[in-house]
Amino acid sequence: MLTSLEPYYKRSHTQWSASNIAIEDSSYALDAVRYHITTVSNWHRLDVKTKLKALTEYLNPLRFKEETLFALMEFGDNYHEVERQDS
Repeated sequence: MLTSLEPYYKRSHTQWSASNIAIEDSSYALDAVRYHITTVSNWHRLDVKTKLKALTEYLNPLRFKEETLFALMEFGDNYHEVERQDS
């Protein structure tokens, strides 16, 4: 996650420090996390605690709000539910 964001922040001349970056301020970073969620093939079999742990690992060390964490989990649930229905 961090390696994919570094070039973006260097191009925008923003001080590169992950702890200074709020995920909510970067649609690029949120899109990267959403992409990673779409690649979890067993998402629909994971319990809530495991999903939250995985998402926290995707987001760390960036700053994030709790509502963003739950919105990303809902995104994953919705994405993988449609995928499950199609199979």
